[in-house]
Amino acid sequence: MLRYDDGGEERPIEDPATFMRQKGIDSFIKHYFTFWAMRPQFPGQCMMIAYEDLVRDPEGKFTEMLDFLGYTVAGPEAAEAMQLALKYASMPALKQFEEQLGRSLANDRAAAGKSLMHGGESGKWRRHLDDGDVAFAEERLARFGLKLSDFVLG
Repeated sequence: MLRYDDGGEERPIEDPATFMRQKGIDSFIKHYFTFWAMRPQFPGQCMMIAYEDLVRDPEGKFTEMLDFLGYTVAGPEAAEAMQLALKYASMPALKQFEEQLGRSLANDRAAAGKSLMHGGESGKWRRHLDDGDVAFAEERLARFGLKLSDFVLG
């Protein structure tokens, strides 16, 4: 298993638990607080969507995002456009698009020809983290007044 550093270089990950302990949970916390810090600066312009919710109900979440942006999905043409958007945003379609481009859609975070997309399912962490790893994550989150239960965990 590999991860990509900020320069796009491949770096081995011994296992997901090691990555979570070395960088993953701290990176997550940083991104989480960056989002919450930006919300007051851009009121009504920031929306957080849990990946697990997007995987579970893509059409519902797309509709929610469009509503947030001031668009309403009404009528047969809009419904058809929604179905087309869902098709093109699916994991297989995005992976195919990356293959055509010859690079990750993230471009800045993956080596040439590599993808940052890994399956499009939520809850995979349960296969890789044991009780000790979960306790570690909970302790790191607690330092910032957060609880694991604050997040959707698929």
